[in-house]
Amino acid sequence: MSTELAAGSEDALPLQLAVAPVDHHTSNKATVAVPTSIPEPRLALLHRAAVELNSSLDLNAVLQTVLRELTTILRADAWVVWLHDRASNRIRCVLSEGPFSGSVLGLRVRPDEGALGWAMTHGQSVRIDDPATDARYNERITERVGYSPGSLLLAPLMRRGEAGQQPPTQDRPPAFGVISVISEHRSAFTDEDLNVLEALAAAAAGAIQNAQLFSRANEEVEQRRRVERALRHSESQYRTMVETSPDGIVVTDLNGIISNCNLRALQLHGFDHRTEVLGKSVLMLFAPDCRARVLALHREIVEGHAPGECELSILRKDGSIRAVIYTASLVAGEDGNPLSIIGFSHDITDRRQAEDAVRRHNQELKTLNRIATHIAQVRDVNTLLATVLRLVMEVLEVDAGCAYLFSSAAPHRTLATDAPVAGRDVVFPGLPDYAIADLLKWLERELRSTGRLLVANLHDVPFAWSSTIPSFEISAVPLTVRGKVAGVLAIGGLRDISPRPIRAQRRQLLSAIGHQVSVAAENAALAAEVSEMHVLREMSKLRSELVAAFSHDLRTPLGLIHMACSTLQRDDIALDAELTAELLEDIQTQSERLSRLVDGILDLGHLESGQLRLDLVDLDMATLVPQICQETSRACPDHVISVQLAEQPLIAWADRDRVDQVMRNVLDNATKYSPHGSAIAVSVLRDGHYVRVTVSDEGIGIPPDQRELVFERFYRIHTAFTDSIPGTGLGLATCRTIVEAHGGKIWIQAHEDDRPFPGTTVVFTLPGPSLDPQMGREQATHPQSK
Repeated sequence: MSTELAAGSEDALPLQLAVAPVDHHTSNKATVAVPTSIPEPRLALLHRAAVELNSSLDLNAVLQTVLRELTTILRADAWVVWLHDRASNRIRCVLSEGPFSGSVLGLRVRPDEGALGWAMTHGQSVRIDDPATDARYNERITERVGYSPGSLLLAPLMRRGEAGQQPPTQDRPPAFGVISVISEHRSAFTDEDLNVLEALAAAAAGAIQNAQLFSRANEEVEQRRRVERALRHSESQYRTMVETSPDGIVVTDLNGIISNCNLRALQLHGFDHRTEVLGKSVLMLFAPDCRARVLALHREIVEGHAPGECELSILRKDGSIRAVIYTASLVAGEDGNPLSIIGFSHDITDRRQAEDAVRRHNQELKTLNRIATHIAQVRDVNTLLATVLRLVMEVLEVDAGCAYLFSSAAPHRTLATDAPVAGRDVVFPGLPDYAIADLLKWLERELRSTGRLLVANLHDVPFAWSSTIPSFEISAVPLTVRGKVAGVLAIGGLRDISPRPIRAQRRQLLSAIGHQVSVAAENAALAAEVSEMHVLREMSKLRSELVAAFSHDLRTPLGLIHMACSTLQRDDIALDAELTAELLEDIQTQSERLSRLVDGILDLGHLESGQLRLDLVDLDMATLVPQICQETSRACPDHVISVQLAEQPLIAWADRDRVDQVMRNVLDNATKYSPHGSAIAVSVLRDGHYVRVTVSDEGIGIPPDQRELVFERFYRIHTAFTDSIPGTGLGLATCRTIVEAHGGKIWIQAHEDDRPFPGTTVVFTLPGPSLDPQMGREQATHPQSK
């Protein structure tokens, strides 16, 4: 015997779990309509089956017992219970007993297939005496189970009429199952047997439906219990999360009236009981300057905008302020209409304080680094003190202070300036000049006497005016040079006209900066002494170099002139006209060389001393440069000189003669230091507010480490090739002095490739007419510094 009733029913419910005692007021009194011609034993079986089916907890076992007993009475060989599966719209075998029960269990048949489907869809019993002659019989079942029945009975399990029940359809036939009894003999059953099976099927149908209804009811009850338990658990979790949340939670109606809050919200705002906030406006919880933002945020949420967050300041009961991240969301009802607003306040005060501390620390380190950088780079004490004072006031967030070198007994004469007070930078807003003068004298006297950090209140300064002005604290550190107090670095606790305390940490920073400034002042004194010694050494060196250069460069042309003159004066040699002309030409050439040498030295001296004045005009470089290139090309026919001009106007604010001198010097170097037949490329273009001139040759080039040195006076690159070319090393030095006097720059530009003979590219710029040449670097960014 096989069973699958537990896994298959019309509603796909576990049948053995769905069976339970039915209501005896209805089921026990109900009788099965059977013909009176049924013998007594069979009637007894039907009665017993009806009672047991409606009262047993194990419907599977009762059906098996009853059907087994019925097949014995009917002298049948097997029985099968089929139920309709609504999900798949198939008739499925759920219980069976007989020689083929293992094969038929779980078999599925379409509702319109065979005698089984006919009985279900028509809701009528069927007796088949010979399946081979009955068209309603399904041969697929025989093929599946490997058993050919001789005859069989089919009784539908009919639905009971229920109020509101849908009428039968193809997917929902009037019967929800079929009980079949099989015999291996033909014509083994009678109409009486079919009547008994119909009666038993009616009783079983009611019991199965009762079981299904009871199972559904139990499941609904259990589901309701699970939902209630889940709701209680969820509510408990919600309460726990709300009350233990690290954020303050406040619930308000749409008008901003507080209806509920958690304990953290009370703690955050400093309240003890909910009654202190319930029924009041949520705006009372925020600082006055943040209430407009809270109203705007709530309004946006009610209008359907996405929830947002912002940093706000909340107001505590004691009047103190804390910083929070505030987030608000809309709570809607089941119909989607807004009911309330829930706000979350996450306290970030400690984080903000830590971030401010880190920011201040980083800013202090940055300030110390910037001051150290200035100390390393700036040699002018006045500039250094002004910069340091500005940085100190910025990092310490004060509006008053001074960086001051005492005028009397300056530590070194080079630290003094032409101003009445040396190295002074003072910022004390609100103090009259006479008060500032008294204050500085008092600071000098106190620091010279103690040599230590001074902290005092302005009202404690021993002057009559001190009591008539607002009071604020002053912290001052001495600046020492060579062990003596030489100045003061001080700050005043004043910010936006309001007093501000100067904490110990800020005093420590001020002391550290004061020590750095003292080191800088001492370095400046030492640098001044070293500079004086360096100037003396440089002057001696220049004298030697100048003597050496002139002894070489003057001796050569003078020797040639002397030799030519001596030759012309000899009367023992008959000179023809051609030789005489050649000697005279040599004398003229060498004389011009001497003249250029002397003029270059004089020009360089005038330019560096500032005595040479520039005759500045609107100079058209597009006309001047090609003209100079043509003249150079005629003088040096062995070189190919090309000129490329930009299309835009190329007007410079410059002295024509001096620019002519620069251009000729650069071209002269290009022709002298490049091989015969090589090309020289000249280009002129507009570069922002400047005119850029570039001269490139294919000569020997300049090593990278000497590209700055070639602009120094008397400096020359010494190679076998360059030593054979006459020169004084003054050409590029003169060019740089002239170009910089115009407000431009000149440099050697590096090549991108690495050729054996990369050549040299000289670039210089001149300001356009829109710039004042004396202020060119301040009014525009120079092209080379981009």
